[in-house]
Amino acid sequence: PSIAQIASSIEDLFVMEARTRQIPSVGILDAWLLYDQKFSDGTNLWAYLPDTLVVMDELAKEEMVHLGAPEERLLAFGQPQFDRLQTVASALTPRQKLAVRSSLGAATDDRLILFLSQDMENFYGGSQQALVRLGFTEHMVFDLLRESLRRVAQRRHEVVRLAVKLHPREAPSKYRSSGI
Repeated sequence: PSIAQIASSIEDLFVMEARTRQIPSVGILDAWLLYDQKFSDGTNLWAYLPDTLVVMDELAKEEMVHLGAPEERLLAFGQPQFDRLQTVASALTPRQKLAVRSSLGAATDDRLILFLSQDMENFYGGSQQALVRLGFTEHMVFDLLRESLRRVAQRRHEVVRLAVKLHPREAPSKYRSSGI
């Protein structure tokens, strides 16, 4: 069979073709999950692993190595968006921080939690497919988080506010029925 018949994605096809032509390949990992499935051909977990794979951080690298990925092919560059968030947050004045909290319905002494939503159900073709691939959906995670925060608030006698940052592909009304 040809490489195109074997490879399951365009990325796999590029890695295999580069390997055939003895051209070094570089990939960029953009999610902290399914490492052992992203590069697998069904028998070899790392069949489609590029010669160099840039990963988000040391955690992703450690998790992949734990699963058997060759450490020498993994390059942790960090997740620059997290650095940017810290920079932006530290640059806010106390008045600006109060305005952000107020716009989210959180008083000064409320505990404010941010849920960064990811449209996993649509990405995997529906909730059933996401459950099969991941074992969860974003709605399940959201509901578990809400319940956990409710318990924490009750136990600690604190007000906990939950804000949701939607993925750009998600509908603004996605979690509206939950009162968030």
